[in-house]
Amino acid sequence: MIEDSLFTIENLNVWYRQKNRIVHALKDVTLKIPARKLTVIIGRSGSGKSTFLRTLNRVVEMYDAKISGKILYRGQDVFKMNPQILRSKVVMVLQRPIALPMSIYDNIAYPLKSIKKVKDKREIDRKVEEALKLANLWEEVKDRLHHPATQLSGGQIQRLAIARAIALDPEVLLLDEPTAHLDPESTRYIENTILKLKERVDIIFVTHSIEQARRLAEYVIYFEDGRVIEEGPAEEVLERPRTDRLRRFLSVFDREELERAVEV
Repeated sequence: MIEDSLFTIENLNVWYRQKNRIVHALKDVTLKIPARKLTVIIGRSGSGKSTFLRTLNRVVEMYDAKISGKILYRGQDVFKMNPQILRSKVVMVLQRPIALPMSIYDNIAYPLKSIKKVKDKREIDRKVEEALKLANLWEEVKDRLHHPATQLSGGQIQRLAIARAIALDPEVLLLDEPTAHLDPESTRYIENTILKLKERVDIIFVTHSIEQARRLAEYVIYFEDGRVIEEGPAEEVLERPRTDRLRRFLSVFDREELERAVEV
């Protein structure tokens, strides 16, 4: 039993329309996500991982989804909270982040002004620098803060998006496959950023990489066909899985990794 729960989910179901059919994306999901643990969600494509992440701060409602069940965030019913207030506390960075069509500096400053209503220039300067340092991006951009953010590389844009989120002082950071489209060096930067940030904010992230989960996770949730098949401390779930379904999933991944290593 998890005594200090960040999220408590009970009988959560989510349906959404995809083309001409209704998809039952999440099916009777019941679990508790611990506070102060780096939680990683794994599973095959289409298993419900990203939908689950989007449901935690109600972003899924923007996709015209139907939802039943209960989600408590630190004891509060998220469906009774103002969604804007919820999303200011539980901030999400999408799998394909965007650089706003403005300078690097303004990518961080704009949400500070518009969402947090910060007006003091010195405070904005301080928050911009702090956020970029936390995202491991400051040294690369400090001499070109007023250059267009769209000129950054893919990995830098991912870190910029994380910095933009962190500048808002969230309580929880949701990351949807933050390294899915990045090269190994950029992936390493993002992973180092995640490890740095976990000391100040709760992090829940989806990954397609079991190796990444093994490197970073403290708590793991395994989804399959919209259901939670297994969850628990990372060393138990990833090294001593209880279910045949998770054992098969991990064995397929490990075999594919071995084949790629042999090819190289």
